[in-house]
Amino acid sequence: MKKLYFWILFIIVAISLIGLIVIQSVWIKTTIAQNRLLFENQVNMALVDVVSSLEKEETVLYISNEMQSLSKDENKPAVQHTPRLNVNKEVVLHPKSSANSKVTAKISVLPKEKKQDDSLRLRGNGSASEYVISIYQKAKLVERIVNRMINSHYEIEERVPKRLLEQTLTTELQLKGIKLPFEYAVKDENGEIHLASENYSDSGKFNKFMVRLFPNDIFNRPYFLYVYFPLSNQYIYKSISLMVVSSIALTLIIILVIAYAVYIIMKQKKLSEIKTDFINNMTHELKTPISTISLASQLLADPNIPIENKNIEHLSRLLLDESKRLSAHVEKVLHIAVFEKNSLRLRLKIINVHELIEQAINNFSIQLKNKNGKVYTHLEATTPLVEADEAHLTNIIINLLDNAIKYSDKDPVITITTMNNDHGIVVSVKDNGMGISKENLNKIFDQFYRVPTGNVHNVKGFGLGLSYVKKMVEAHHGKIWVESTIGEGSTFSIYLPFNQKNTHN
Repeated sequence: MKKLYFWILFIIVAISLIGLIVIQSVWIKTTIAQNRLLFENQVNMALVDVVSSLEKEETVLYISNEMQSLSKDENKPAVQHTPRLNVNKEVVLHPKSSANSKVTAKISVLPKEKKQDDSLRLRGNGSASEYVISIYQKAKLVERIVNRMINSHYEIEERVPKRLLEQTLTTELQLKGIKLPFEYAVKDENGEIHLASENYSDSGKFNKFMVRLFPNDIFNRPYFLYVYFPLSNQYIYKSISLMVVSSIALTLIIILVIAYAVYIIMKQKKLSEIKTDFINNMTHELKTPISTISLASQLLADPNIPIENKNIEHLSRLLLDESKRLSAHVEKVLHIAVFEKNSLRLRLKIINVHELIEQAINNFSIQLKNKNGKVYTHLEATTPLVEADEAHLTNIIINLLDNAIKYSDKDPVITITTMNNDHGIVVSVKDNGMGISKENLNKIFDQFYRVPTGNVHNVKGFGLGLSYVKKMVEAHHGKIWVESTIGEGSTFSIYLPFNQKNTHN
């Protein structure tokens, strides 16, 4: 994929993600606003029902008290009827104790069939006296209730008991589906509090709901009920929490999937570049021994050169060394391929680590001599025997020595140290090379990675050495770590256990 196409795709994906996040944010904000409006409407409807319920409660209380008062009233009305020639009779009612208060009712009566007395019969059941008294009581009851409601000057504390107000508020709010703790207060038109819950606060941080109590009062001073909910925000957010969490989770999953896809693309692109660099380096590395072998072979096959001048022994040694070098390169690549397929099988046996170190130093004697290098050993491990694969352990030490020599920008000075701990042996290889920066320390064990030196061919190799070392050490259930300072060199340390009881193929 061309770099331009990749960045165009990346920008399109980024814009899509930003648009998705904006749409989700707007949707969440709108849903919260709608739920808040619904909550406020429900509260307002509940407060209207509270006012209506309190008015009904007061009216029922007035009627009950007046009926009890009338039942004890000794001022019973007198009934007087005067016979007249016409059928309609006029009845005048007046209490015995007061002639000023009169209630007049028209009652239609029918005469009895011809009889000598002047008695009358009312339509319906009961006597005329009982019927007239009932009408009087009802009229009087209505009159007294209306007068009391109009001329009432009771304080709000008497008209609305605190317990009744709290019970009514709780009931009406629950009927509207609101089961939240609330605080309330009853104030007059001047803002003076007459009733309030224990934790009521006049702080402006709460959204308060207000409704007038007894709005049908004509002459009484107005009172207002204020209610607020300390946990209203939590209630609103909780009502949509499932949808919001699901939406956010799905959005995050999409973002993570896209980010992972971009990461894979970048990684594959980087891997492609590394593999290209690896092929170039491998070609360079393999070309040298092949050219040497080819040249030596041509020299041996040239009939024009006398056999005594061909130096057969030198050419034979040269061919053997270059063949081993070429074989080592191929073997290293094959080992990595085998390890990637999880088909590696270790051939374990008891090995003396100190002997392997001495052998590896001898193998590098010519290179060290050519570079005026020196190797110091401090083999202090009292138990140098470990259970390991001899070939792979040898390659581990050789790779560490090879790196110490290759990355030295001056005469190499290498120090090899061994020591024991409770479960195994620790081998450290310290050099005086250029060192490794912190940003490269985390990458040096990656396949095909080579620490930049400023010159591509200055340091030869495939970038497989340390990757191979790490994989082999871990295959032996060991550990590898590195400490490095720019300009002072690096120290590579490996830990290998004495026994491989849990070795996996």
